[in-house]
Amino acid sequence: MTKDLIKLLISEYQAYVSQVELIPRNVELVDGLNYVFVGLRHAGKSYLMFQRIAQLIEQGHKREEILYFNFEDDRIDSLDAKDLDLIKTCYEEMYDTRPIFFLDEIQLVDRWEKFARRLADQKYQVYITGSNAKMLSSEIATTLGGRYMIHEVYPYSLREYLNASGIDTYEKNALFTFGKQIVKLANTYFQHGGLPETVGMKEPR
Repeated sequence: MTKDLIKLLISEYQAYVSQVELIPRNVELVDGLNYVFVGLRHAGKSYLMFQRIAQLIEQGHKREEILYFNFEDDRIDSLDAKDLDLIKTCYEEMYDTRPIFFLDEIQLVDRWEKFARRLADQKYQVYITGSNAKMLSSEIATTLGGRYMIHEVYPYSLREYLNASGIDTYEKNALFTFGKQIVKLANTYFQHGGLPETVGMKEPR
């Protein structure tokens, strides 16, 4: 993978993640901690990253501080550990700021764990997603040497599903006001499950 491609991807991803329209989930993350989001495919791990990026920008961080990288991008050839360092180097050639890492599906890179541990040891702020068997196992916390909080991402609960579909379940008379819609959506939920894609996450305009 060339430096030119990496720099192009970094720039494209920065534009992309700042435009994603989110359906926020009620998830609280502690500032200053590193996280690994694990869960089923399509459970919303990437969008939880995007939600966190939006929160950080609201807190005053600049878009240029965000180093999001999607390792499932079809423009990327097979990678190994040295390519992870190359991504970091390319960012440092582009910007003078200290990056906040968002590494999406990094388990596709062999020996990624050493890179993740080194980033944590160097006091970078890091968020990682993963969905293969190893990432979902209890071994991941040991593999990362206790440097990361493991946050399991589940599909929507029924209440989340209804809220994401435009039903305010916290409204006083929600069942009376939206009764027929709730029944219809509940049937869909039980037939197809609560993966966020069944509601439809919003892509950038």
